[in-house]
Formats: sequence, structure tokens, C-alpha cells
Amino acid sequence: MPVHTIIKRKIGRIQASIPFSPIRKRSVVAMHLPDTDIVRIYVKGAPETLMDKCVKTFEVDGSKTHLTEE
Repeated sequence: MPVHTIIKRKIGRIQASIPFSPIRKRSVVAMHLPDTDIVRIYVKGAPETLMDKCVKTFEVDGSKTHLTEE
């Protein structure tokens, strides 16, 4: 899919964004999902920084469990 098509689909759906910062080592975008009341948060950054902030994970069935070291 061409990148310009992807960008057009996102216009008007972005609720908030925090640009990349070398201090935080991450960027964040909050995007409204079409035809729902759901806002999904996307975080991009260095894995060693992000993993320290993760406490829960989603299982295949949609349930949440505490994230363990393994």
C-alpha cells in the first residue's frame, strides 16, 4: 500500500502526539479508531527503555496479564 494512502487514512484521527525526544528515547501517538469510541496509543522507541515501563500484556484472547521477566 502506498505510504500516502496510509497517511490520508490517519488525517483527522490523531488525538495527540508527543514527538521523539533523545532524553525520553520514545515518541507517542494517540489515534482514534474508525467507527468506535476507542483511542489506541502507539509508542515507538528504544526497547530497553520501553520494556522498563511495561507492566501488563494482552493475551491472544484479549485478557490482560502481568508482564513477567520471561
